[in-house]
Amino acid sequence: MKSALAPLGVLALGAMLIACSSGAQAGGTSVGTTGGTVAPLCAGTELAATHPLNLAQPADFVGFMDGVNQHAAADSVWLDSTGTACATALDKAACAAKVHDARIAYDHALGNGNGSTFYRLIITRGDAVEVIGNDNLLDTIGAVDTSSEAVLYLISQGYSFDCHAEDKALPSVATGATGIEITTRYLNGICDPKGGLERRHVSVHPDATIEILDKTLISPGSPGSCG
Repeated sequence: MKSALAPLGVLALGAMLIACSSGAQAGGTSVGTTGGTVAPLCAGTELAATHPLNLAQPADFVGFMDGVNQHAAADSVWLDSTGTACATALDKAACAAKVHDARIAYDHALGNGNGSTFYRLIITRGDAVEVIGNDNLLDTIGAVDTSSEAVLYLISQGYSFDCHAEDKALPSVATGATGIEITTRYLNGICDPKGGLERRHVSVHPDATIEILDKTLISPGSPGSCG
């Protein structure tokens, strides 16, 4: 059975949402969980990526940050976070040191470089600290049944979310008949003149199937850029 954040994390939720607090509510209810069209997934220029989450195992803290080409700076701010890091750790100093090391690790980045940014997802449970990447994301979230889980999974599959989009194609989310429907972007062959950067409206099913409902070409590929 999937679980929300551990109680201490939930109590601290309001104080710890760094970048996207306007999209979340205490108790685990937020965008993408009640049906119908809801607000864009961007809060300002940042992406709501940690709320709501319905993890396979309870956690004290989930932090989402820029991976900077798979190498995160130790002083980088959380782009989004939920809960309190090391809240239930017996050795809080040792746990905090593990979080520091996880922030600058080279392994387990989210994203595949297909026109998308690399990100880092860090979870604390008691004294344990885990970095979540493409290879262990589904084990961590279980069924994809919240908007943030759909966002994280799409990132792991090469999709991108541009909260600075000049064409106003900001990511948006709604619950559909078969899954969570999200407007996103996908680079479908940068060197292929028949491909390029696409705006895609997709449905992410609970079993992690991605169904493309609609797609529009934003800019074509350029063979000359690949030399």
